[in-house]
Amino acid sequence: MSQYAEMSLVYDQLTQDQPYEKWFEIVKNHCKDESNILDIGCGTGSLTVQLEALGNVTGMDLSVDMLTVAAQKSANVNWLEGDMTSFDLQQQFDIITIFL
Repeated sequence: MSQYAEMSLVYDQLTQDQPYEKWFEIVKNHCKDESNILDIGCGTGSLTVQLEALGNVTGMDLSVDMLTVAAQKSANVNWLEGDMTSFDLQQQFDIITIFL
C-alpha cells in the first residue's frame, strides 16, 4: 500500500480549510480565455476541478491514490501521475500552479 493510499480517503476532510477560492481568484486574474493550465501537486483535485472554468486543465500528482479520488470529481481534467521535481509533459502551458 502506498504512503498516500489511506490519506487519499480523508484528504478532502483534512484540507477543507484551505483557501481554494482565493487561489482560484489568483489564477483567474492571470488567465486568458481558454488557458492551458497545469496544476502540479493537485492531490484529490479540489482546486483543479474549479480551474476547469478557466480553460483546459491538467492535474499532476505523485500519488495514484490521490489521482483516483480526483478522477471521480471530473472526467474533463487530464489527470497525470508525475513527480514535480522531474517531468517533461511535451506540451506548453499558459499557467502552472503549485499550491501546497
